[in-house]
Amino acid sequence: QFDSGQVKFHLGEAMVKVLEFRNKNPGAKIGIAQPEDPYIRNVLKSVIPEVKKIGIVLYWVSSSTGIIEELE
Repeated sequence: QFDSGQVKFHLGEAMVKVLEFRNKNPGAKIGIAQPEDPYIRNVLKSVIPEVKKIGIVLYWVSSSTGIIEELE
């Protein structure tokens, strides 16, 4: 399991990639998928609202529940 610094680092890398994609594809719906994991959700809970404010959709992926869009 990643530590909190690694979780945040990987989210940051993913944000750069999706923002680069949006720059090349204005109007595109962009999103980031994360494993459905209580630890990861807890680590990212303080930044989720800010990520959503800039138009990035967050998805949680699980083999048991499938893909869930972050709605909060």
